[in-house]
Amino acid sequence: MPYSKVVSLIGLMSLLSGCFNSTPTLPEWVSNKPQATHTYYAIGQGVNLYDAELNARASMAAELSSNVSDLTRVYSVDDGAFQQQIFEQFTTVDVSDINISHALVTQHEVSDSRYFVLLEMSTKDLASQLKNETLNEIRQVKVVVAGANPKTFERWWQLRQVLPSIKRITRNINLLERIEGKHYKAEAALVSAYFKQFDASYGARELEIKNLTKTEHIDALLSKQLQAENISLADSSLWKNLDYIEASTEYRNQRIGQENYVDAVLWLRLKSSSGQVLAEFSLNGRGVSYGSIKQSRAIADQVLYGKLKKAKIFERLLD
Repeated sequence: MPYSKVVSLIGLMSLLSGCFNSTPTLPEWVSNKPQATHTYYAIGQGVNLYDAELNARASMAAELSSNVSDLTRVYSVDDGAFQQQIFEQFTTVDVSDINISHALVTQHEVSDSRYFVLLEMSTKDLASQLKNETLNEIRQVKVVVAGANPKTFERWWQLRQVLPSIKRITRNINLLERIEGKHYKAEAALVSAYFKQFDASYGARELEIKNLTKTEHIDALLSKQLQAENISLADSSLWKNLDYIEASTEYRNQRIGQENYVDAVLWLRLKSSSGQVLAEFSLNGRGVSYGSIKQSRAIADQVLYGKLKKAKIFERLLD
């Protein structure tokens, strides 16, 4: 073979080899996320476009959450332990709690079976969304804060129900102040007024226990959980009616063959001094025996008590 043809063949093979071995070039935005004053960006990658977009949205939400994770403007309260508790609640922001529905995919790329997307959202869109959300939250909080402010457990419970809204209002105005560079004084004043009432009712929390069941151990179990929550245990008197926790049971009996079945329901209800049900939850238990209905009922009661020991009573009544 002539020398010139050999050289040409070697050159062609080298060229083809370089083509097969070359690494695909990715767009600049994949390795260097764009930066702009009035736009948020996030990069996501995955096994398909849907997966990549989900990861990009999670990344953007996490970045927005980090913007409020250093929030130190906690409204002062008298009790130090309570202040620390509220501080932790404010600075622990759920990533998925920030809505970024206005964010759109503006670029996408595929390389070696990996998908990349660029997600964008303008600060204007985020601000508009935050304002709408904040207005809805403020309406709920204003109704509660405008109510009477006696130092009772019921009042604390009412205020506790809107604490998630207070957290979102604080987070939203913090982000809005960063975006727009102005203060939201009215909203901040509402949060401050809320905490003054919350703090006043926090130290005055006390409950009575009304055990309508035949299980005496329930009193001790509820008392222990009250102490763990720093709630005082008190007895009602002729001069003072208290909010209370009521424990009661319901039973349904049936006989199948030689066996006696008892299905029991234990109700725990948080009630105001006037008897209004503020919150409630129930536990189910079954007792089966070849003896009597009474024996089956005793077994059902044991099952209910075992479940009650494991239940986080006040979390279920408050949240």
